[in-house]
Amino acid sequence: MFLRLYWSRLQPGAWEAVHDLYRRDFSRTNVPGRLGRWVTQDTNDPDCIITVTLWEDQAAIQAWESSEQYARSIVAIRPHLLGSQTVSLCEVKLEYPSGLLQALQQAAERFPLSPA
Repeated sequence: MFLRLYWSRLQPGAWEAVHDLYRRDFSRTNVPGRLGRWVTQDTNDPDCIITVTLWEDQAAIQAWESSEQYARSIVAIRPHLLGSQTVSLCEVKLEYPSGLLQALQQAAERFPLSPA
């Protein structure tokens, strides 16, 4: 299992537009091998976005990053980015999933996707 961590600074005031992209367009994309995704706003620097995606394996990440869907998502978000971005791939070495499924189901109920 792998985590992909993405960090970027956003143009000032762009958070709402980026948030809408993720909720409206990106969240509905079915990506083979992607187990979950979290889109977060840095509490100390609200113009920074960090996404955390959980993947079955590294091959699934590579397939996503070389896909047409991924290329379209980059084109859509690029106008909202400022400066450089970083991506880290992390192999999960230890996992303690006890209660994780239930917590994710509860979160999905609290934070449903907006209507298309």
